[in-house]
Amino acid sequence: MLFRSFGHHLQSLGGLEQIITQAQEAAPEQANLFSVANELNADCLMGIWVARVQEEGRLEEGDEDEILAALENIGDDKLSTNAGVEADASTFDHGTSEQRQVWFEVGKETGDVDACFKVFNDLADGTLEEELHAGADAANAGTGTTG
Repeated sequence: MLFRSFGHHLQSLGGLEQIITQAQEAAPEQANLFSVANELNADCLMGIWVARVQEEGRLEEGDEDEILAALENIGDDKLSTNAGVEADASTFDHGTSEQRQVWFEVGKETGDVDACFKVFNDLADGTLEEELHAGADAANAGTGTTG
């Protein structure tokens, strides 16, 4: 997905990729949480870019709907459900479908890079992990599996 790669490209240019790698090496027990925060930040940055492209009239009808559908389909909770396995928040490394869509919208609606970095506040205060567990619980409830 071209849009997705753009967010990671910006992270790489800004040095965030290296910071995340160092954080994962320093705290391997939290490596997946750092990965989730990184992915959600990239989704948010992608939202900023999409808003700009939309302002310039370079998006086609339905492009944003396709992006949101893709983000829904590549959320860790949805991937677990589709694979027929129990969703386990401790293994999530990209975030839930809802988180991915929410952070895309944060970027698109605010156009503010600083707003995209607030996901790291959620990582620090435990909100991110709580959201992952809620997403896994909801996925499991929907499939009849338990955590």
